[in-house]
Amino acid sequence: MKNFTTHLLIAIAIMMTLASLASAQIIESISAKELLKIFETQGYSCVLSSDRTIVWTIDGLKTTVIRSSTGTRLMFRAAFGDGNATMKKVNDWNKKMQFSRSYLDDDGDPVLELDLDLDGGVTKKRIIDFFKTCRTSYLRWIREVIL
Repeated sequence: MKNFTTHLLIAIAIMMTLASLASAQIIESISAKELLKIFETQGYSCVLSSDRTIVWTIDGLKTTVIRSSTGTRLMFRAAFGDGNATMKKVNDWNKKMQFSRSYLDDDGDPVLELDLDLDGGVTKKRIIDFFKTCRTSYLRWIREVIL
């Protein structure tokens, strides 16, 4: 009887794990409207600018999330026309930070970008985590590169 109970508990645990995995919807492509819904569930201030672009306001500053034409890639982008960014600050950022890149554009303005590739599939939780990483990176980038 003890053996049966152990096997039953293991079987129940496996079924619960499989049920939890099955409920996690895999997203391989996403529309701007679907992205906007995810932003809204997280309490972020966003507006749909075009079929491919969402304007995301973080601490009063506008950033963008750009969706590829196929909806399989997302790019967070923020740029400043002023501030105290230097090539040294940008290079220091790129040396120590993961998941993002910073550069000075053709006009010498600092830019921050982060990408999320949906090829192969991701969960909604992964997209939410990407947004959190973007926000955290952006606020840190402002302190370390812009100010």
